[in-house]
Parts: sequence; C-alpha cells; structure tokens
Amino acid sequence: MSPETVLRELDVGHSAETGVVSLPMSVLAVGERRLEAETYLTGGYGLRRRVESLLPHTRLGNIGDVWQPSRLKATEVHAEAGQAFLTATQVFDIRPAARKWLAPGKTPDLSRRQVQPGWILVTRSGSVGDAILAYAPHFDAIISDDLLRLEVRDPKHRGYVYSYLRSGVGRAILSSSQYGSVVKHLEASHLADVPMPTAPEAIYQDLNDRIDLVYDLRERAFQLSKEAESLYSQRFPPVPVVEDKGYTIPASRAFSGRRRLDAYHYNAHASEIERLVRSESQVQSLSQVAERIVLPNRFARVYVPGGIPHVDSKDIFKVNPATKKFVAPSSAKDITEYFVERDWLLVARSGQIYGINGSVTLATERHEQRVVSEHIIRVIPRHVRPGYLMLALGHRTLGRPLVVRLAFGSSVPEIAPTDLAAVPVPRLGDLEDKIADRVEEASALRVRASHEEDAAVDHLERYIQNKLKDR
Repeated sequence: MSPETVLRELDVGHSAETGVVSLPMSVLAVGERRLEAETYLTGGYGLRRRVESLLPHTRLGNIGDVWQPSRLKATEVHAEAGQAFLTATQVFDIRPAARKWLAPGKTPDLSRRQVQPGWILVTRSGSVGDAILAYAPHFDAIISDDLLRLEVRDPKHRGYVYSYLRSGVGRAILSSSQYGSVVKHLEASHLADVPMPTAPEAIYQDLNDRIDLVYDLRERAFQLSKEAESLYSQRFPPVPVVEDKGYTIPASRAFSGRRRLDAYHYNAHASEIERLVRSESQVQSLSQVAERIVLPNRFARVYVPGGIPHVDSKDIFKVNPATKKFVAPSSAKDITEYFVERDWLLVARSGQIYGINGSVTLATERHEQRVVSEHIIRVIPRHVRPGYLMLALGHRTLGRPLVVRLAFGSSVPEIAPTDLAAVPVPRLGDLEDKIADRVEEASALRVRASHEEDAAVDHLERYIQNKLKDR
C-alpha cells in the first residue's frame, strides 16, 4: 500500500495542500530543531505523531544498529584486478551488474562497505527510504555509502522491521524525516529515531517466517539465473579481448541496411561477439523468432488517484518496486494498447548504454493489467521458449553488447524496433530448454517472493491501522 493510500485510510491530513500548519513551540525546541516547513507539512509527520501518542512503541535504534560508511574514495581498476562496486540503485536491480571495480587494497574500511545476509539496506539520498534485504548478489560487492545499513539485533524482529520499512506507514514517516531542496537526504540518526509500534510475539513470528521465505525464494532465483548464464556461456569459446582504441570497417557496411554512421554501432567488441556467435551456432534474426516486435506511441500521461497502475521503465528491472503512479484510463484513446502479457519480453529502448538501455526481462503476471511505459519495446516470442530468448538477448557478455550497440543519439540514446529485429539469436537445440527451464523458474520464484513480501507488508499495515482506529 502506498503512503498516500495509508494516509487517506487513516484520515491523516496532508497540510502541504494548504501550506499552513500550526505547531506548538515545544516541537521546535527539542530533537534536531527542524525549521524547514516541509517537515511538518507532510502527512507522514501527522502519522508519526499519532503513532508516538497513541500506540506503545519503541525507536528503531533500540531494535537494531543503524550506520553509514564514510564517503568512498577509492581507486578504480579493471574487473580482473578489482572488486565489484554497486551503486544504491543497482542494489535494487533484479540482476545487479557492476559497472565499476575498485582496488580492495586502496579502499578504506573495506569490510564496512560489504554487507552480510539479513542486513536491511535503506536508500538515504534521492528516492529516500526504499528498503531491501541484502541477499546473494550483494555479498561479494562493495556497496555504496548511499545506502544506510540496519542490523537487527534479535533475528526474530527482522521480518517485522523490514515489513514496517516497506509499508506505507514506514515510508510515510520516513518522508517526514528527509531534508534537502533538490536532492532529498536521510541520515542514520533519522532512521534510528523512527517510532515502531510494538506487537505481540505472534506478529513478530508470522512476519519473520514470511520474510525468511522471501529471502529463500530470491536466493534460489539468483542461483538459477547464474546456472542459466553459465550454461549459455559454456556453449561458446571465450570472447577474445579486443581493444577499442580504433578500428576500421569496409565502407560498404556504412552504405547498406540502416546506413549507420555512428562509430559505436561498429565497435570491435560487439563485432567479435557476433562473429563468434555466428561461427559457433546456427543463427536466426530476432524477427524470425518473434511474432511481433511492438513499440506503442508516446502519450500524455494523466496521473490520478485510483487510476490504472503505471510501470516505469526503470521499475521493470527492479526487485518488487512500489507502485507510485496511477494513470487515468482516458489518458490514451485505447489504454489497453500499453498493457503486456506474461512471457512477453520487455526491452528498455532508451537511457544510457551503461545503464538501463538494452536491458531485457520477462513479463509476468505482476505486469499484466498495468500501463507499461512506452519506453519499453515488447517482443512476443514464437517457436522459441521465452526464457531462452530473454537470456540470449540479455546475457551480459554474449547478448547485451549486441543490443546496446544499436542505440543512437547523444544525450539519451534510443533503440529502434527495426534495428532490434535484426539482432542475431543463436539456436542451440536441446540446450535451449535447459536454459529456459532455469530462467522461467527463476522468474516465477521472484514473482512468488514479491507476492509473499506484499502479503507480509499488508498484514502489518492492517494491524497498525486497526490499532490506530481503535484509539
């Protein structure tokens, strides 16, 4: 449930609509003595006061240790010589892929920049207050200091704390603690000071069991994804190292087909991957294994409460992102044109080539009956398992380089569906089923994990709301 929905159900006013609120002077004379009006105009501040005045509660700092590593100054090195570094946004990716590697020997407080199983990570700048439970893809990486670390002292409270931070109640209260005009920030002391209603032991146990299951499902999904990637990689020889210091191409390549004149399209690394793929397997173009490759038209989105949930392009590749926007059905002539169906492939067509652009994922039931961004190309497979096709296009060393080289434009590169249709897809016989089995099972496990997580959060929200309404 979104913070806005929680505030409406609890009838907590959002004073920012009028811009006026009255406060006793005592509020400004204690604690951090916050003087910026925005702190007190948010509905989250009113909800915080209700929790503190009406419910038995404790502070998050009494349940766990909250801290933040010092700002990072390190030496960037090649992947072979360094340790992967994940930014705050990458930590929330379904399949985090490092873009930087740091020299361990020149990274101060290295151990404090790594995370352990069961730690809760909370964003502290930009989109503040997003929480995730650290699991397998995070353990071998250096994690950005833009994530606060929360170690719950008693493991039986971990599920409760995590569900609370993921809930609309927790998010609303955290929003009242942030500060900053352009880029919002949250300090470790703010998180430690969050009031948490106490609950019966049965609630703690139930939520802990649910979140333990979520953790196990995501761990299993990650391992299956790695197995699928390994099966695909082992089918081909290693890609030779090619230095992109400069390269030449026959003029005929620039004057045929799409007549691309941008040098990156012909980069030597992607050209070597294509040569390798074509020499080691039979190949079909994406258009030959897709029923349709669809890109809806742009439209002016009108956001309204209670509308159709909107899925932004970046959220599609995140672990259980919160739904924050709802589109009016009248925003487009036929809003269902922007719906997708499970087992379609969703390909990001815009963004930076080192970021989201060219990323691929499988559509699931959690994407259906939602307005999916027009920045996503829809690929409808035929005569090929969706899981295999997703990996063939999205494999980080053998697939994605062939997709991102299609991007054109300077500030925000984009990929055209007609270019994507020509991407070579290796056909690997029975191996395709083995790969697809793992990819599709991993996707199903992630869906189940998100359902279980949402159920835990909903259970806690209902408990807190009922307690507040009874007072």
